[in-house]
Amino acid sequence: MLSLWLSLTDSWDAALTDPHIIVATNLQVERSIEWDTGLYHAFGTDCVTRGHCKTWHVQITRQDAKLRQPYVQVGIMPQQTKFNSKIRRIEGFCQNDGYCLYTASGKKYHDGITGESFPYGERHAFKVGDVISMQLELTQKANQTKNCGVLKFIINGQYEADEMMHIAFDTIDINQRW
Repeated sequence: MLSLWLSLTDSWDAALTDPHIIVATNLQVERSIEWDTGLYHAFGTDCVTRGHCKTWHVQITRQDAKLRQPYVQVGIMPQQTKFNSKIRRIEGFCQNDGYCLYTASGKKYHDGITGESFPYGERHAFKVGDVISMQLELTQKANQTKNCGVLKFIINGQYEADEMMHIAFDTIDINQRW
């Protein structure tokens, strides 16, 4: 189960959430079935656009007893993908132009099922109670050399001396609606 908290505007979008996910409350989601290796989605209601920055805080509140750690993807997808989920099943971030951090490995994913190295995430053994803060910045302040936004993660509020360690992706299309 995941909890979304410390966001004044966002909540889980029950209408566009996969049928295998239960929106337990406006702030918590959980699988309706046992772990079956399927990737099921729950979307937030906020949309982030060019010139804006948004931070989400997601807490892992439960894991399947059969797994050694929580298997959760936290990330972003284009807004149109969210709307398309009503007419076709969305199978994970990496197959749908999304970007994410996967708690089973700590790796980052985009455009493929093989994760890319993300040292900040990989050195963390995720567990129940962990809080993953995800920040999407579409202002270009963090990446002035490219016309791109930045997606970064902070685990349990632990900031690194080198802030660049938190950046998972610096090629986010700032003209896309996320």
